[in-house]
Amino acid sequence: MRASMSRASSRLIIGIVGPAPERVNDALGPPGRRSRWPRRRPSEALTRRLCAIFRAVGVAPMYRRALPGARIRRCAYVSVGAGVRALIDSRTQYWQEQEPMTLPAFEEVEDRMAQMQAPCGAAQAHGLLCGLLAATAESAHDVWLERATGTRDSIEPLDTVYEETLRQIDDPEFGLELLLPPDETSDIVDRTEALAQWCAGFATGFGLAGRSEASLSDEVREYLSDITQVADVAVTSDADDEAALAEVAEYVRMGALLTRTECRGTHNAH
Repeated sequence: MRASMSRASSRLIIGIVGPAPERVNDALGPPGRRSRWPRRRPSEALTRRLCAIFRAVGVAPMYRRALPGARIRRCAYVSVGAGVRALIDSRTQYWQEQEPMTLPAFEEVEDRMAQMQAPCGAAQAHGLLCGLLAATAESAHDVWLERATGTRDSIEPLDTVYEETLRQIDDPEFGLELLLPPDETSDIVDRTEALAQWCAGFATGFGLAGRSEASLSDEVREYLSDITQVADVAVTSDADDEAALAEVAEYVRMGALLTRTECRGTHNAH
């Protein structure tokens, strides 16, 4: 474990804008391109919290050079108690026998939601789903569809998004994907804005589940606080900024897994 973040993460410029109700409570408002948000210098408090959650999930030094989507094995596993580890172990064999898990293409989901005139886009809808799944042991399918699309009717490819995300978020190999624009066909600004929308969706979903934060660890509470306040990552097109965005995305991904693991352990303890 390391007490400091990599050079890439030191370049992050994350805007802290307070509760930002328009980003959270109204996260599922009318679709449309977000305006460029004000850019601020890094928050020292946020940087410390980022370091803390990296330590909490035991991220190895190799992670800091990982590409987006790289699988970080056993990170969350070492951060939880024996009861939760036993739960993870009991499911490992089952998941190893399953087919590889892949979400539908971002463009396919985005286009389908645009056709439906859904109140949010693909990234925000997926963040909403992950927030619901992280907070509750109950089925989130109907609540998610109604909130994200305005209907509870089965819809493809959204049904596939739900099933694959449910599999991924409980994968003992920590294989959760974030439904974001692909690196190959999207510029860094669009990917940055999509990640911010994903975070807004996650915060909304966690809140909809009615989960009390009082029972959560400091790391998870800080993670939830962070994702409701992230307003922008100031980037250019150079390699360091690409690495910085990848590191923020991995922080968001691992924090979602840590939240799910901790909440699931609490549910099973009762």
